[in-house]
Amino acid sequence: MNSIIQAMVSVRRLSTFLQSGELQPNAVVYEPPNGKPIMEIKGGEFRWNADSAQPTLEGIDVGLGPGELVAVLGRVGSGKTSLLSVIAGEMHKSEGQVFVRGSVAYAPQNPWWVWLSTLTLRYAEAALQDHERYCP
Repeated sequence: MNSIIQAMVSVRRLSTFLQSGELQPNAVVYEPPNGKPIMEIKGGEFRWNADSAQPTLEGIDVGLGPGELVAVLGRVGSGKTSLLSVIAGEMHKSEGQVFVRGSVAYAPQNPWWVWLSTLTLRYAEAALQDHERYCP
C-alpha cells in the first residue's frame, strides 16, 4: 500500500513538472568575463509563477566583482534560495536585468547524503568517532 501511495505522489510531481511552462530564455544575459562585475542584477523583480500578482523578490540591485566572497544570510523564507534561483535563471523576471559574466555552478541546500545513509552506517560512523561510548 505504501508503495502505491509513493508512486502516486511521484506521478503527480512528474505531471506537474512536465506540464509547467518553460523558463524565460532571456531572464539572464550570459556574457564572457569582461572586467565588469561577474554577476549583476539591476532593478530586478522576480516571481516563481509568471501569473502571480505579488512578486517574490522586488527592488533587487546587487553586483559581485571578481574574487569577492559573498554570504547570503537571512531567516527562513526571506528569499535566499529565490535569489540564487534568479542567478540560475529559474525564476520569472518581470522587471530589471540580470547579467552573469562567466560560468555559474549551483549546489542546492538539500542534504541528499542524509537519505543515502542507513542507521547501521550512521552507528558505525559514530563508533569510529567515539569508540568508548559505542563499543564498550
